[in-house]
Amino acid sequence: MPITYNITDYNITDFFRFLLNLVLLVFLRYIYYNIRNKRNLFHKGGLSMIQKLSNLVVDHRKSVLLVLTLLTLLCAVLFFQVPINTDMTKYLPDDSMMKMGIDKMEEEFPDSEIAKTVRVMFTDLIETEKTDILAQLEAIPNVDEVAYDAESADHNKDNHTLYIVSTSFDYGSPEEKAIESTIKDQFAHYTMELKNDEANSNPLTVGIVALALTLLFIILFLMCYSWTEPFLFIITIGFAVVINMGSNIFLGSISNVTASVAAILQLVLSMDYSIILMNRYRQELDLHETRESAMKAAIAKAFSSVTSSSLTTFIGLLMLVFMSFKIGFDLGIVLAKGVVISLFCVLTVLPGLILIFHDLIMKTEKPALHLNMGLFATFSHKFRYVIAIGFVFLFIGAYFAQQNTQIYYALETPDPIADVFPTKNSIVMLYQNEDESKVADIVTELEQHHKTKEVLGYSTTLGKSYNTKDLADLLDDMDTDMALEPELLDILFYDYYTDDTQLSAITASQFLNFIANDVANNATFAEHMDAAMLSQVDDMKRFADANALRKQMSISELAAFLDLNANDVKQLLLYYYTEHGGADSGTMTLPAFTAFINDDVLNNETYANMIADSADGGTSIAEQMQTLQTFTDAEAMTTPIAADDMALLLGIDAAQMQSLYSLYQMSQNGVTLPEADSANTAQPIDPAMYGNIDPSMLGGMDLSMIDPSMYANMTPEQLAMLQGTMGAQQPVQPTQPEVPAEPVLISVQDMIQFLLENEQTQSMLDSETLAQLNTANALIDASIAGTNYTADDMAALLGIEAKSVEQLYLLHISEYGDTSQWNMSVQQFVNFILTDVLTSADFADQFTGGQKADLQSAKTLIDAVVSGKTYTPESMNALMQALDSSGSFDTNTISLLYLYRDSLLDTDENRTLTLETLASYLANHVVNDPKYSEMIDDTMRTDIQTMYDELQEERKQLVGEHYTLMMIDTTLENESEETSSFIGNLITCCDETLSHEYYLIGNSVMNYEMERSFDRELLTITLLTAISVFSVVAITFRSIAIPAILVAIVQCGVYVTVTANGILGYSIYYLALLIVQCILMGATIDYAILYTTYYQEFRQKDSILKSMTRAYNGSIHTVLTSGLIITIVTGVMGFMSADPTIAQICRVISIGAASAITLILLVLPSLLAVFDRFVVKKNKA
Repeated sequence: MPITYNITDYNITDFFRFLLNLVLLVFLRYIYYNIRNKRNLFHKGGLSMIQKLSNLVVDHRKSVLLVLTLLTLLCAVLFFQVPINTDMTKYLPDDSMMKMGIDKMEEEFPDSEIAKTVRVMFTDLIETEKTDILAQLEAIPNVDEVAYDAESADHNKDNHTLYIVSTSFDYGSPEEKAIESTIKDQFAHYTMELKNDEANSNPLTVGIVALALTLLFIILFLMCYSWTEPFLFIITIGFAVVINMGSNIFLGSISNVTASVAAILQLVLSMDYSIILMNRYRQELDLHETRESAMKAAIAKAFSSVTSSSLTTFIGLLMLVFMSFKIGFDLGIVLAKGVVISLFCVLTVLPGLILIFHDLIMKTEKPALHLNMGLFATFSHKFRYVIAIGFVFLFIGAYFAQQNTQIYYALETPDPIADVFPTKNSIVMLYQNEDESKVADIVTELEQHHKTKEVLGYSTTLGKSYNTKDLADLLDDMDTDMALEPELLDILFYDYYTDDTQLSAITASQFLNFIANDVANNATFAEHMDAAMLSQVDDMKRFADANALRKQMSISELAAFLDLNANDVKQLLLYYYTEHGGADSGTMTLPAFTAFINDDVLNNETYANMIADSADGGTSIAEQMQTLQTFTDAEAMTTPIAADDMALLLGIDAAQMQSLYSLYQMSQNGVTLPEADSANTAQPIDPAMYGNIDPSMLGGMDLSMIDPSMYANMTPEQLAMLQGTMGAQQPVQPTQPEVPAEPVLISVQDMIQFLLENEQTQSMLDSETLAQLNTANALIDASIAGTNYTADDMAALLGIEAKSVEQLYLLHISEYGDTSQWNMSVQQFVNFILTDVLTSADFADQFTGGQKADLQSAKTLIDAVVSGKTYTPESMNALMQALDSSGSFDTNTISLLYLYRDSLLDTDENRTLTLETLASYLANHVVNDPKYSEMIDDTMRTDIQTMYDELQEERKQLVGEHYTLMMIDTTLENESEETSSFIGNLITCCDETLSHEYYLIGNSVMNYEMERSFDRELLTITLLTAISVFSVVAITFRSIAIPAILVAIVQCGVYVTVTANGILGYSIYYLALLIVQCILMGATIDYAILYTTYYQEFRQKDSILKSMTRAYNGSIHTVLTSGLIITIVTGVMGFMSADPTIAQICRVISIGAASAITLILLVLPSLLAVFDRFVVKKNKA
């Protein structure tokens, strides 16, 4: 909306602008009047002012130096007292929406303060370290708050952890610096990055300054005629820089931009004044007898040169004050003041230094770099028309090309923390309270933008309507001692929106389910329920679900459900299945079965009774198991043993077993045993069988392998046959056979299989023994093979009663097997226990009196749940009392629970409350309502009142007398096309939605305003500098053509500079472009003026070519010296400085100076030659 001003809106800046315009107008008119009348500007009869000044400086040089030294020391002290302002909003134009918004915000919210923050990022922390570091940071003095959320990606990302430390002390204050120092020292052993959020401030490093000064000295050493002169120049300009920076104390404060670049620019822009004076002094030494008189003449004759050189620079810099952004006024005043002070120091300090060190200067004289520009002049003259036409195309091309170079309005330093955790870009919106109802639409649109992180304001916090869940989450996130669960808020919402009505009747199942699912696990309700109630609820909630009561449960589930020992439940189910069946008994191996019987059953009195009955055949199961244990031991059955042990184990005569061992050995050596006589199956081995043995099979057989007892039954012929067959072995001695050295060993499995597989050996054994061997063989094979048997198969194998084996199998499963399939419902289990188990003497003693009572209560509760009967709060209380008469429940408690349940069932999404309304309702109604007496104690009453008071204070921070504040947090870049589009759309939305004035505040808003006004700003500064410099040059030369040519060349240099930055891949900081416009137009045009002056002077006597040559040679030394200083020194600063302000401004000036000087040396001579008749008057040509 339109904004009007009156005379009181103007401030000191406007006054200075008016004053400067007036001074410049008077000064230019005065110069023109005196030049037109060919007067000495400072002569008023007798000695001129310049002569008086030179006499004072020379004759009292020591006093002058002393005074200026003291002034410099004073300013050096004052320099550190000058406040540096980093808040760029202070320099916004008065008609800026953001500036007006800041003023309004200060009026509406005078007590609001923006916290100063320091970001601290750690790397590779473990969880315990993160908590410890948070506590340590919070304990640092003057730290108000440490922001850290362990669950948020804003604070934990990959292996990085971010803490944001807040303090109320200003950046750079001793307290804030102490915080940073403490953090660095205390956490020095961690990998850490620390950065405060102050505006960019990276002072030049000693290394960069040293390098720049070194290059400056090198240039001066090359171009000066003495090794001493550079030091005197630096000292002189050093005086000027310190005085200028210290005198800024009278401005109140200067911007950080001005503080960063003023000293550098003053140094490079003023150095040529010293060179001019020194060169003039050398010339005057040849014309005067004394050095003092020579210096007086030098000052008087150099005065016009240095003042004219500084005049255009001064005027160009002063044009910065006409920027609408007051940073231009700040920078322009300081730089222009610096030029004047430099001029003053050159005319006062430098003469004294030169005279004091005259002898040293003479002793250290040296040749200076000299360039012969004859060839250059010839080239410029020969191709002057081509160069002139090329310049026209260059000017036009550069004008259009420079528009492609990006201009930006925010400077950012490298920020490794922001590379991991991007900084928040906040925009403040200030709108009138009357538009509160309309702001919601704007908030909705803002929140839909993908870069909007959060919108905070009255309409989104205190004045925002929430349902119960969202309001509970909000309270939980707030920094308050009180948190309300959604369930309690449901009751409050229900109570707030409805009248007291009849509570509905519900079933026991519904009530218990509600207790189990909604009440018992709720911290808010549980906190206000006594331990007995919680214990009772915990017992009853298991019986709330009728389906659960009918569900088939495992042993562990039944034990957990009924709070019984799992082993007891398992024994009960074992009892149930052994009596009623219905469980799968599984399979077992024979060794496992016999081991279980012998190791577990027979050693347990209770289990042993299960096998007390005899097995088939009259032998007890216990006896059978003990016998079988041997034959089911696979290792024992496969381990070789001696004949005596084998005989004992198998119940065979020892002598006969010796014969069987011999036969086994013979069979293993390939001897074929004769077939048995079927008529005599039980006779001992007939020795005559050896008569049937093939002698070749006995060849080489060791006699020790034949049982000696067999020799007694052999005939002489048989013995002879054995003797002859075995060759050279020892003779057979039937009466005294030799006993083998070591006994022969055979495994039980091998022997039994050998006996059963050969008819000869079978004929030696009776039928009972063979039957036992067959049984043993089957047992051994089954044991070794690991064959699994069902209970029926095992019973058939062992000849045991099938039911007993089935019981043993179930017993084994209960001890070692998988009982997960043993299932029973709670209802069945409780009935089984009450009807069968508790009446059995075997199990009744396993239940305590309390467990029996619990089981009876469980049955009562199950009946109530299954019946589906409904209960009012009163009848439900009676039921609860019947179950537990401890008084844990009362009517009020149950009524509150019924109210809570109804609030959950009777939900309405339209029921919402604002945070402010809730706090008021709690503080003024709920705390006095008897229904909530059990829920609200004195502590909670205090918390409610505290929250209400705090919210009222927060309201004051958001809602002023006329305006309301809203903060828009985004992840937008500080400056980008997307950011500009976002702000533009926001402005459009506000214009269309709001009925009253509003304001936007923020860095991006400031950049947006700069961007929208920059073209106009640049055009204004360009025209002002061009017109001002044009006027000075026109008055100086009394010509229109010369200033037109000079201004066109320098302006082309500006366009080339901008284009070159774009080609090199650089963007240009808006302030750097404005400064370079003023500096190039004000400073580098001096070189053009110098060359043109020489050209005009020589054209009075010489030809164009010769005049060009002499003008080149006359000006090149000064142009090259000063130009190199500006280009190289600012270039070093621009390309090496970490401060983006210094880097940008110096880099652009460096490129600009190089461009302008190049155009002056290459194009200006040709243009002057082309337009010679306009440049030089006819009577002088």
